[in-house]
Amino acid sequence: MDGPVVRFTHPILASAVYSMASPKQRRAMHRQIASTQLDIEERARHLALAATSRDEETIRALDEAAENASTRGAAAAAADLLELALKLGAHDVSRMIRAAAHHYDAGDPMRARDLLEEAIDKLPPGELRAEALRLLARERIYDDSYQAAAPLLERALADAGTDLLRVQIEIDLSFVLFNLGRLEDALSSSERMVKDAERLADTALIAQALALAASIRFMAGMGLDEPTLKRALALESRVHSGPIALTPSLMASLIWMWSGRLDQADIGLEALHRECLEKGAENDLVFLGFQREALACWRGDLASATQVANDSYERALQLGTELPLAIALSAKAHAAAFRGDVAEARKEAEASFEILQRGTLATVALAPLGTLGFIELSVDDYQAAATRLAPMAAGAIAVGLREPSIVPFAPNAAEALIAVGKLDEATVLVDWLEDHGRRLDRAWALAAGGRCRSLLLAAAGELEASIRCCKLALAQHDRIEMPFERGRTMLVLGRLQRRRGTRREAKTSLEAALDAFTITGTRLWAEKAQRELARLGIRRGKGGELTPSEHRIAQLAANGQTNRQVAAAMLISPKTVEANLARVYQKLDIRSRAELGRRMAEKQLRIPTP
Repeated sequence: MDGPVVRFTHPILASAVYSMASPKQRRAMHRQIASTQLDIEERARHLALAATSRDEETIRALDEAAENASTRGAAAAAADLLELALKLGAHDVSRMIRAAAHHYDAGDPMRARDLLEEAIDKLPPGELRAEALRLLARERIYDDSYQAAAPLLERALADAGTDLLRVQIEIDLSFVLFNLGRLEDALSSSERMVKDAERLADTALIAQALALAASIRFMAGMGLDEPTLKRALALESRVHSGPIALTPSLMASLIWMWSGRLDQADIGLEALHRECLEKGAENDLVFLGFQREALACWRGDLASATQVANDSYERALQLGTELPLAIALSAKAHAAAFRGDVAEARKEAEASFEILQRGTLATVALAPLGTLGFIELSVDDYQAAATRLAPMAAGAIAVGLREPSIVPFAPNAAEALIAVGKLDEATVLVDWLEDHGRRLDRAWALAAGGRCRSLLLAAAGELEASIRCCKLALAQHDRIEMPFERGRTMLVLGRLQRRRGTRREAKTSLEAALDAFTITGTRLWAEKAQRELARLGIRRGKGGELTPSEHRIAQLAANGQTNRQVAAAMLISPKTVEANLARVYQKLDIRSRAELGRRMAEKQLRIPTP
């Protein structure tokens, strides 16, 4: 006993006593507890558990408690409180719609759909039905199909009476039109959306409209509108509702990623990840995981990419809906393809596409197909890669996409086409990469386009020109930290130098390629570099002592520090860290930081004297 309070020595005892009580006794207990000093949400729960039917005091308390929970960002708690009201008979359609919105935000789209479909069936045309249709469209975006969402939004727009709701619907519709590949319609809709939003005093809505319009223009190749994006971020509300894909912070992070500001993008995505964890926004965490995995691969951090993909997959399984599962499978396949785990990558990419092809998410469905094409390129099946990737790249260009980085499979398609002798088709893609890369000053597009141009020149017999072109591509790689992509260009340069007969230069280039592939853990590409070195009659041996600096760098990396952190500690550049780690991996015959950590923990490596 603790004064008048009975405290049980174990929670199971409390549960047992509660279960043994009669329903009448339980209600009396909840009623008594509700009369004590409790916070608004706990009091409302006890009032609901004490009631057997609808009474206005209890329903009012539940509504107020749900609003309180929503304000503090607890969507699941808000949904539970409104469900208690519904169970007591308070089946007002407005309450059903609010409950659905909270279920959606909490990661339960199936319950949200059930409530919304029931509410829409009961409602006449008008503002409330327009809101229900908009929410149902959002649920379809995350679960089924953008094609299903579009007519729902068009119906909602016809029903909407207020300017505020019309703008909210226009934002969602612009987003859907773009993802259906209807770029011109999306551009037109986004212009109207911004004008309508500017007439309102809702700053959060204006921020969303501005950010989405900037994103659509960016993807259409109109460049990065810094002032608009900056204004959107300044106006953004930190309490997000609806799909995370429509939040200014995410749209800005993706634009930074696609424009080559990888560090800035990483900071933005990690901040959003923390916010979603705090809110318990499981749907959003899966979508974020898809973007974070891709960024980690671009930055050459396959360990992080694999972890993020696996975490997203576990969350998707718990959600139990198809689209999050397809997105998570796509991320897992992408990471596995980079690691060189061919069977796993193929299985998961095919499973992802099988789900996505049942819907109409044109942009998302390209990801697993792009991964399948990359696998074929990695195993030197150029015909299969060209068959898979060339139509995708041509289609992306045909719908009006003019931002190279959102068509990341275009260089892979060009390389495969060159390998199978389809030089005219490849030239179209290479011209597109280089033209828009120059116009928008995109380092990745200029580097990858330059590599492909080098391959085209070599195929035409212009060996010296191809080598010069490859070296120019490497200058573009210096502007962006994408070690795997740099390794690919070094591999091409080494092959060309071998053909020219400059073996010493070829050896240097191929060893640099091997270092890049080793440090990033891209096994199949490391094997390509090793085969090229073998053709020179040069084999890099394993083993050997670590130098003092290699040992220090290996120890810091094994302790979990990033390349940048190691570089700061050692007063060297991140590129020097990468090169040293590549040599460490080679000497220790390992492929990943996880293996490095185990090796450093298993035994104290002998530190040679300087």
